Amino acid sequence: MLARFNDAMRLAVLDVGTTSIHLLVVEVAPDRSFRTVESVKDMTRLGQGTLKAGWLSNERIEHATGVIRQFERVARRSRATRVIAVATAAVREAANGREFVARIRRETGLRIRIIDGGEESRLAYLAARHYGSFGRHPALLVDIGGGSTDVVVGTERDMLFARSVPVGALRLHDFFVSGVPVPKRDHRRIHLHLRAALASTLEELHRYAARRAIGMSATLVNIATVLAERSGRPPLASPHGRAFDLRDLMRLHDEMAGANRSDLAAIDGLDPQRHDLALPAACAALEILEPLGIDTLTVCDRGVREGLVIDALARPARRRRIIEV
Repeated sequence: MLARFNDAMRLAVLDVGTTSIHLLVVEVAPDRSFRTVESVKDMTRLGQGTLKAGWLSNERIEHATGVIRQFERVARRSRATRVIAVATAAVREAANGREFVARIRRETGLRIRIIDGGEESRLAYLAARHYGSFGRHPALLVDIGGGSTDVVVGTERDMLFARSVPVGALRLHDFFVSGVPVPKRDHRRIHLHLRAALASTLEELHRYAARRAIGMSATLVNIATVLAERSGRPPLASPHGRAFDLRDLMRLHDEMAGANRSDLAAIDGLDPQRHDLALPAACAALEILEPLGIDTLTVCDRGVREGLVIDALARPARRRRIIEV
């Protein structure tokens, strides 16, 4: 916990995710407000092959270690006085995940904390709430990561429900997709798996009657950018707060389901690094929102890393109550 704020200081957070590794450096004012001074990421895909094998390959370890070394140097150059580092599904589920964390500790001095799905959900909620995504009435937060999808119901005061389901976009791709275009059989298997994996969660979500949904994750943000370009509206300066209709998402989903590589490359705004992730992410969003009768999704372009900053700066007396996790 950061206890004293006599002068502006800098805090860095490192998020070793399943798809990407992020570094965020913020300058913290005495009143505990903060501003971003550095934000970098590398789409390391630490979970590719790992989630299926249950093991981090030497190739993945070497790549990730190099990225983390580089980001640790960026944090030092940015004059960060503290670094908070976490790892999520890929490292959590790998049999040699703790060995990887120990190596990072030896080589960089960074202590990486492996967090569980419940903690991921809580941090995502903190970020979305801080940036004004929640109101007085319950809203649904859907954070579709690489390894898991975090589903949260909350208001501006409380987190009411949270669950992390192992149906992330990279996991769905690695387990079910055998080619491009995605074979119809593979596409059906994705949806059938999502329905089975989400059934109990959706049953519980119905009782909160959330009528508004917030979408979080780089792939959902990229999908929002694609849909914004298709709408004819001005280009997005920032996707944060932009809403899109589920009917538009369904049309894009159907288009991607039959797309070959050149078709995907022709979709304006679709990140080439996310061509294989966009369809599984769209499948997950539709399988959550359609059964709940929610027809729009509002994008929040923050995430776990901002949640880590907010959590570190929270005064104990002002921490929010968590009702159910």
